[in-house]
Amino acid sequence: MVCRVGMRRLLALGGRKFSLTAFMFGQSDGFYYDFTRTDRHFQEYTGQTLADDIGEAIGLALDQRTWGGASLSGALGPELVPDPTFGSASGLTVQAYWTIADGVATRITGASGTAIYPTGSLVAVGGLYRVRYQITNIAAGSCIAAVGSVGGISRATSGSFEEYILATVANGSPTASGMLLYGTPTFAGSVDDWSVKRVPGYSALQATGAAKPTRQTSGAKFDGSDDNLLTTYYAGSAAGFIMALGTMPASPATDQILCGASDSGPSNRCYLLVSASGGVVCGGLGGQSAATIKGTTDVRSRRVVVCLTWDATSVTLFVDGVIEYTGARSGNPTTATPWRVGAHNAAGTAGSFFGGAIEKIITGREYLTASKERQVRLALLA
Repeated sequence: MVCRVGMRRLLALGGRKFSLTAFMFGQSDGFYYDFTRTDRHFQEYTGQTLADDIGEAIGLALDQRTWGGASLSGALGPELVPDPTFGSASGLTVQAYWTIADGVATRITGASGTAIYPTGSLVAVGGLYRVRYQITNIAAGSCIAAVGSVGGISRATSGSFEEYILATVANGSPTASGMLLYGTPTFAGSVDDWSVKRVPGYSALQATGAAKPTRQTSGAKFDGSDDNLLTTYYAGSAAGFIMALGTMPASPATDQILCGASDSGPSNRCYLLVSASGGVVCGGLGGQSAATIKGTTDVRSRRVVVCLTWDATSVTLFVDGVIEYTGARSGNPTTATPWRVGAHNAAGTAGSFFGGAIEKIITGREYLTASKERQVRLALLA
């Protein structure tokens, strides 16, 4: 993985050759979902199976902004299990019915509520964690890994397993670390190796099968009915941008939002949409809705790059590099509601579903001038 100092140097040299990877890495916050990649999207929201073939559902998308050009395996955080190979019980609490010997953790059938876990506070709320473990033999019951009080998949067969777990709390009974390896009361078997590493960035996931977008050659296809991915990203109140490359819906009967959120007002809003009126691109920012931040070009069925950007005083809307709206800013984005991709997140409720395809979508914390927007747009298209 490219180190942070190296990426900063690459960013500083961006005047000679612009790097979208370096540009996004240099943002103070934001996300970067590239739905044209086949190694960072999964069919289940728990991430067991890659969504790498046409027509497969996407239940989990990983944000690559902070990866610095690395692969997923190179971008992962440090190992959180102090002794992942079970060379000893060092750094682990081993409760009743479990033993560790000869590099294997073994459990015999017994009461529920017993586990193996590390000491210390290791899990962050909202963090996504990749969990791996290997069941070498199993006589009865099933084995489960948990992170942040969220139990993973119950495994009742031998094999090597991988899953992704979004932590909802920073710890869970009986351990402050928030990480557990445990079994059902009848579980009797052995586990060889157990790894937990944090996935950097903001996860975007969908647990409901019918509401998952599908992989296409044109990116992630959203059906305009219920498809959407809920991210763990919250906007800031200062400068920022949303930019997306994709194919717009053919005939939206209602306004369709590519990405964004608002509060219950909804005076605090931030989103990009395609209007049912004329198929033009519109934006919402603070107290200003699509009735104010409104483009002029009909983009229905077109593959375009659309961008909404703002600073402390102004808001600008680009469509394929052309400024179609600019004006004074009024109000702030919500900082209390996470964004959805493929829909609006209105105070926690999905709506205004997008009926097109998204290849790449990014957000960051700076205002994009026309020259900067051009650099970013061309990099998205490359």
